[in-house]
Amino acid sequence: MCQQQAAFHRQCVICNSQLIGRSDKRFCDIICKNKYHSEVRKSMKTIQSESIKILAKNFVILSGVMGEQKNAAIIDKLALERLGFKFDYVSDAEIKGGILHFGLYHFTYKFIHNKRVLITIDRDRKSISPFIFRRWSYEISEQRT
Repeated sequence: MCQQQAAFHRQCVICNSQLIGRSDKRFCDIICKNKYHSEVRKSMKTIQSESIKILAKNFVILSGVMGEQKNAAIIDKLALERLGFKFDYVSDAEIKGGILHFGLYHFTYKFIHNKRVLITIDRDRKSISPFIFRRWSYEISEQRT
């Protein structure tokens, strides 16, 4: 009796219609199931494209700061933030000699006394621009769908 009452309270995630059948059923039919998964994929693509845009902007900012310098540049953290650099978006991070180094494509940077940023070009890392990365990720996502 309790199971039958619980079955009456289960509803489809999309259209809120009553679910009949298996206890772990979430959708009333294939149309609602497809709509749900389509929305999930669309939201993931939005998050991905926004992240790539921010990484690309960070790359352009670091390229501008480095300018014609071949080895390294030092800039205030606040100055980078004013240029629109977002420190939360990096392509990788690693610890070298007990110091955390952040990577953004072929640039690496670390904080000096939490007020300044030392930017270098990692010669061992293959140079890739965010625009190539964006095209590559688009081609991969098209192959998966």
